[in-house]
Amino acid sequence: MQKLQRIAALSLLLTCSELLTASRPAQDATWALTHVTVIDATGTPARPDMTVLIRNGRIADVGKYGSIEIPKQAQVVDATGKWLVPGLWDMHVHLSLASQASLPLFLANGITGVRDMGGSLYDLKQWRKRIAEGTIRGPRIIFSGPYVDGPKRGAPHRVTVTSVTQAREAVQKLKKLEVDFIKVHNAIPRDAYFALADAARQAQISFAGHVPRGVSLTEASDSGQRSIEHVEVLFQPYAEQARHRGTASEATVIEKAVVAYTDAEAVAQFRRLAKNGTSYVPTLIAYQAFLSRTDPAASQDPRLKYVTPATKRYWDKWFPAESQSAELVQQRRVLFQRFFRLVRLMQREGVSILAGSDLGERNVYPGFSLHDELSLLVKAGLTPMEALQAATRNAAAYLGKLDTFGTIATGKVADLVLLDANPLEDIGHTRRIHAVVVGGTLLPGPTLRAILADAEAAAKRQ
Repeated sequence: MQKLQRIAALSLLLTCSELLTASRPAQDATWALTHVTVIDATGTPARPDMTVLIRNGRIADVGKYGSIEIPKQAQVVDATGKWLVPGLWDMHVHLSLASQASLPLFLANGITGVRDMGGSLYDLKQWRKRIAEGTIRGPRIIFSGPYVDGPKRGAPHRVTVTSVTQAREAVQKLKKLEVDFIKVHNAIPRDAYFALADAARQAQISFAGHVPRGVSLTEASDSGQRSIEHVEVLFQPYAEQARHRGTASEATVIEKAVVAYTDAEAVAQFRRLAKNGTSYVPTLIAYQAFLSRTDPAASQDPRLKYVTPATKRYWDKWFPAESQSAELVQQRRVLFQRFFRLVRLMQREGVSILAGSDLGERNVYPGFSLHDELSLLVKAGLTPMEALQAATRNAAAYLGKLDTFGTIATGKVADLVLLDANPLEDIGHTRRIHAVVVGGTLLPGPTLRAILADAEAAAKRQ
């Protein structure tokens, strides 16, 4: 009976908090979460019965309940039976492919920041500005704008380079456009890629993305590439070798690539990445979604109601649900299982793993799919804490913002997620979101449910 009363009281307090934060800006608010279990994402054990004091959008203090003086004017939220983690980051998204309608869905899923890996610079700048102003809801956005690539017919949001001169010019152009970093793709000529790396170093802007064909993983890391995206990139050289040798089918190409890329070579590469500080974004969920394209269950996914018709048309154009031979499906499943071992080796060898969903891929859903990625990282062999860090501490460290985001500590921005269950017992519990705090503003359960309802309605209108 007492437990039910506490839950009812918490629900009432959170509902009152919604009204309070609507009438009083977060930067002027002082409030406290009490009796909460804090998982600060530093790797230390969970700390029960804590108080987190929030003032002016930041964490003013964290301490054992009773050890912190709570100001008389502060709003107090009793979070008994709840777990508090830092706000999550999705480190590989393509917001332009999911449209503005996707933005609130990140917050509803506890994702307070994203790194956009290629999209409309105009849209991204406008969305970031409007989110900061409070005219629309959405996560913090770090973006590259258009990515730098070689010639590709019809590919959107890119700067095409075919020479050393064009690569250097692309860096200067994007720097003037005030992108946060430069995204590279896989068709950049080898000499142009290294020219881009040199120009980026001189311009003091980081670059990240795919590894171009003809450039090795270690060469990319040595050149200063900050992160490498997608586990399948590891097999790219071996797949190309198999194709050049006249291998008959795609299934055979995959089979040969899996055999050719050994653990010994992987470990040597991962040690180099760790030494250089090159992070890796596996995007396991994107490949799982790729495998499930023709699965009838995929077409019944309840999260499809949040996807706009325009995004579905994009999926049909670029990621059609085409039938595949049984042999090809089997080899791709073998490859996917190999991904798990490689991610486990990355973690063991000290590579900083970042959680990313590759939003834009068919059957990858804004906000929701990052939680799927965390579960896949645990399946690959990471502990729940290590998976959580991939979306919190590691992301902040990568962005050079660990003094501001990524863990729960005094002085940091109050981007937080309040959970109904312990994610260190089951990483799937990151989905059990009770409330989200963004820049000190509390979004309680009723608000999150309203966001989901509005997103569903917006998807139908577009």
